[in-house]
Amino acid sequence: MNRAELLRRPTLEARPAPRAPASSEQFFTVLIGRERFGLPIGSVRTVFRAQAIVLAPPWVRGLINLRGHIVTAISLSVRLGLASPAADSREANPLAVGVEIEGDTFALIVDGVGDVAEISAADSIGRPAGMTPMARRMTTCVYITPAGILPIIDLHAAVFNAPERDCEIESIS
Repeated sequence: MNRAELLRRPTLEARPAPRAPASSEQFFTVLIGRERFGLPIGSVRTVFRAQAIVLAPPWVRGLINLRGHIVTAISLSVRLGLASPAADSREANPLAVGVEIEGDTFALIVDGVGDVAEISAADSIGRPAGMTPMARRMTTCVYITPAGILPIIDLHAAVFNAPERDCEIESIS
């Protein structure tokens, strides 16, 4: 699935994601600052420009209207410790990725989006020691890809402040 297909994908409707082979997983790639991260493809619902963001605590940019639904907007660059809240709030209509987690929809503010990357479990390198403590806590693991390393964001940790989890490929249902 490329970026254009994902943009045409309907939001907020329950739709089973295509099942990947057991030895690999698909991740939607996003840019945060100059770094590339992956989001579980089964959780991504849409990509859109966030408008009328109301300021809130540091990593929560506020509440926004996503096609008639009020959702929480979370700045991944602030959450990962890659930007300060002041630097992050400069753009009026930032790019956001709508994700569904435990039945709730959230808007993750990103600096860019990429294509879907298919990752093999054999390409996992865990979390490198050189990651910042916050980035380590907000990622499940890191994979080697032809385009470079791809840290996978732990959506539960980023949104719900859940404890750090070990690297494992989760099955898509």
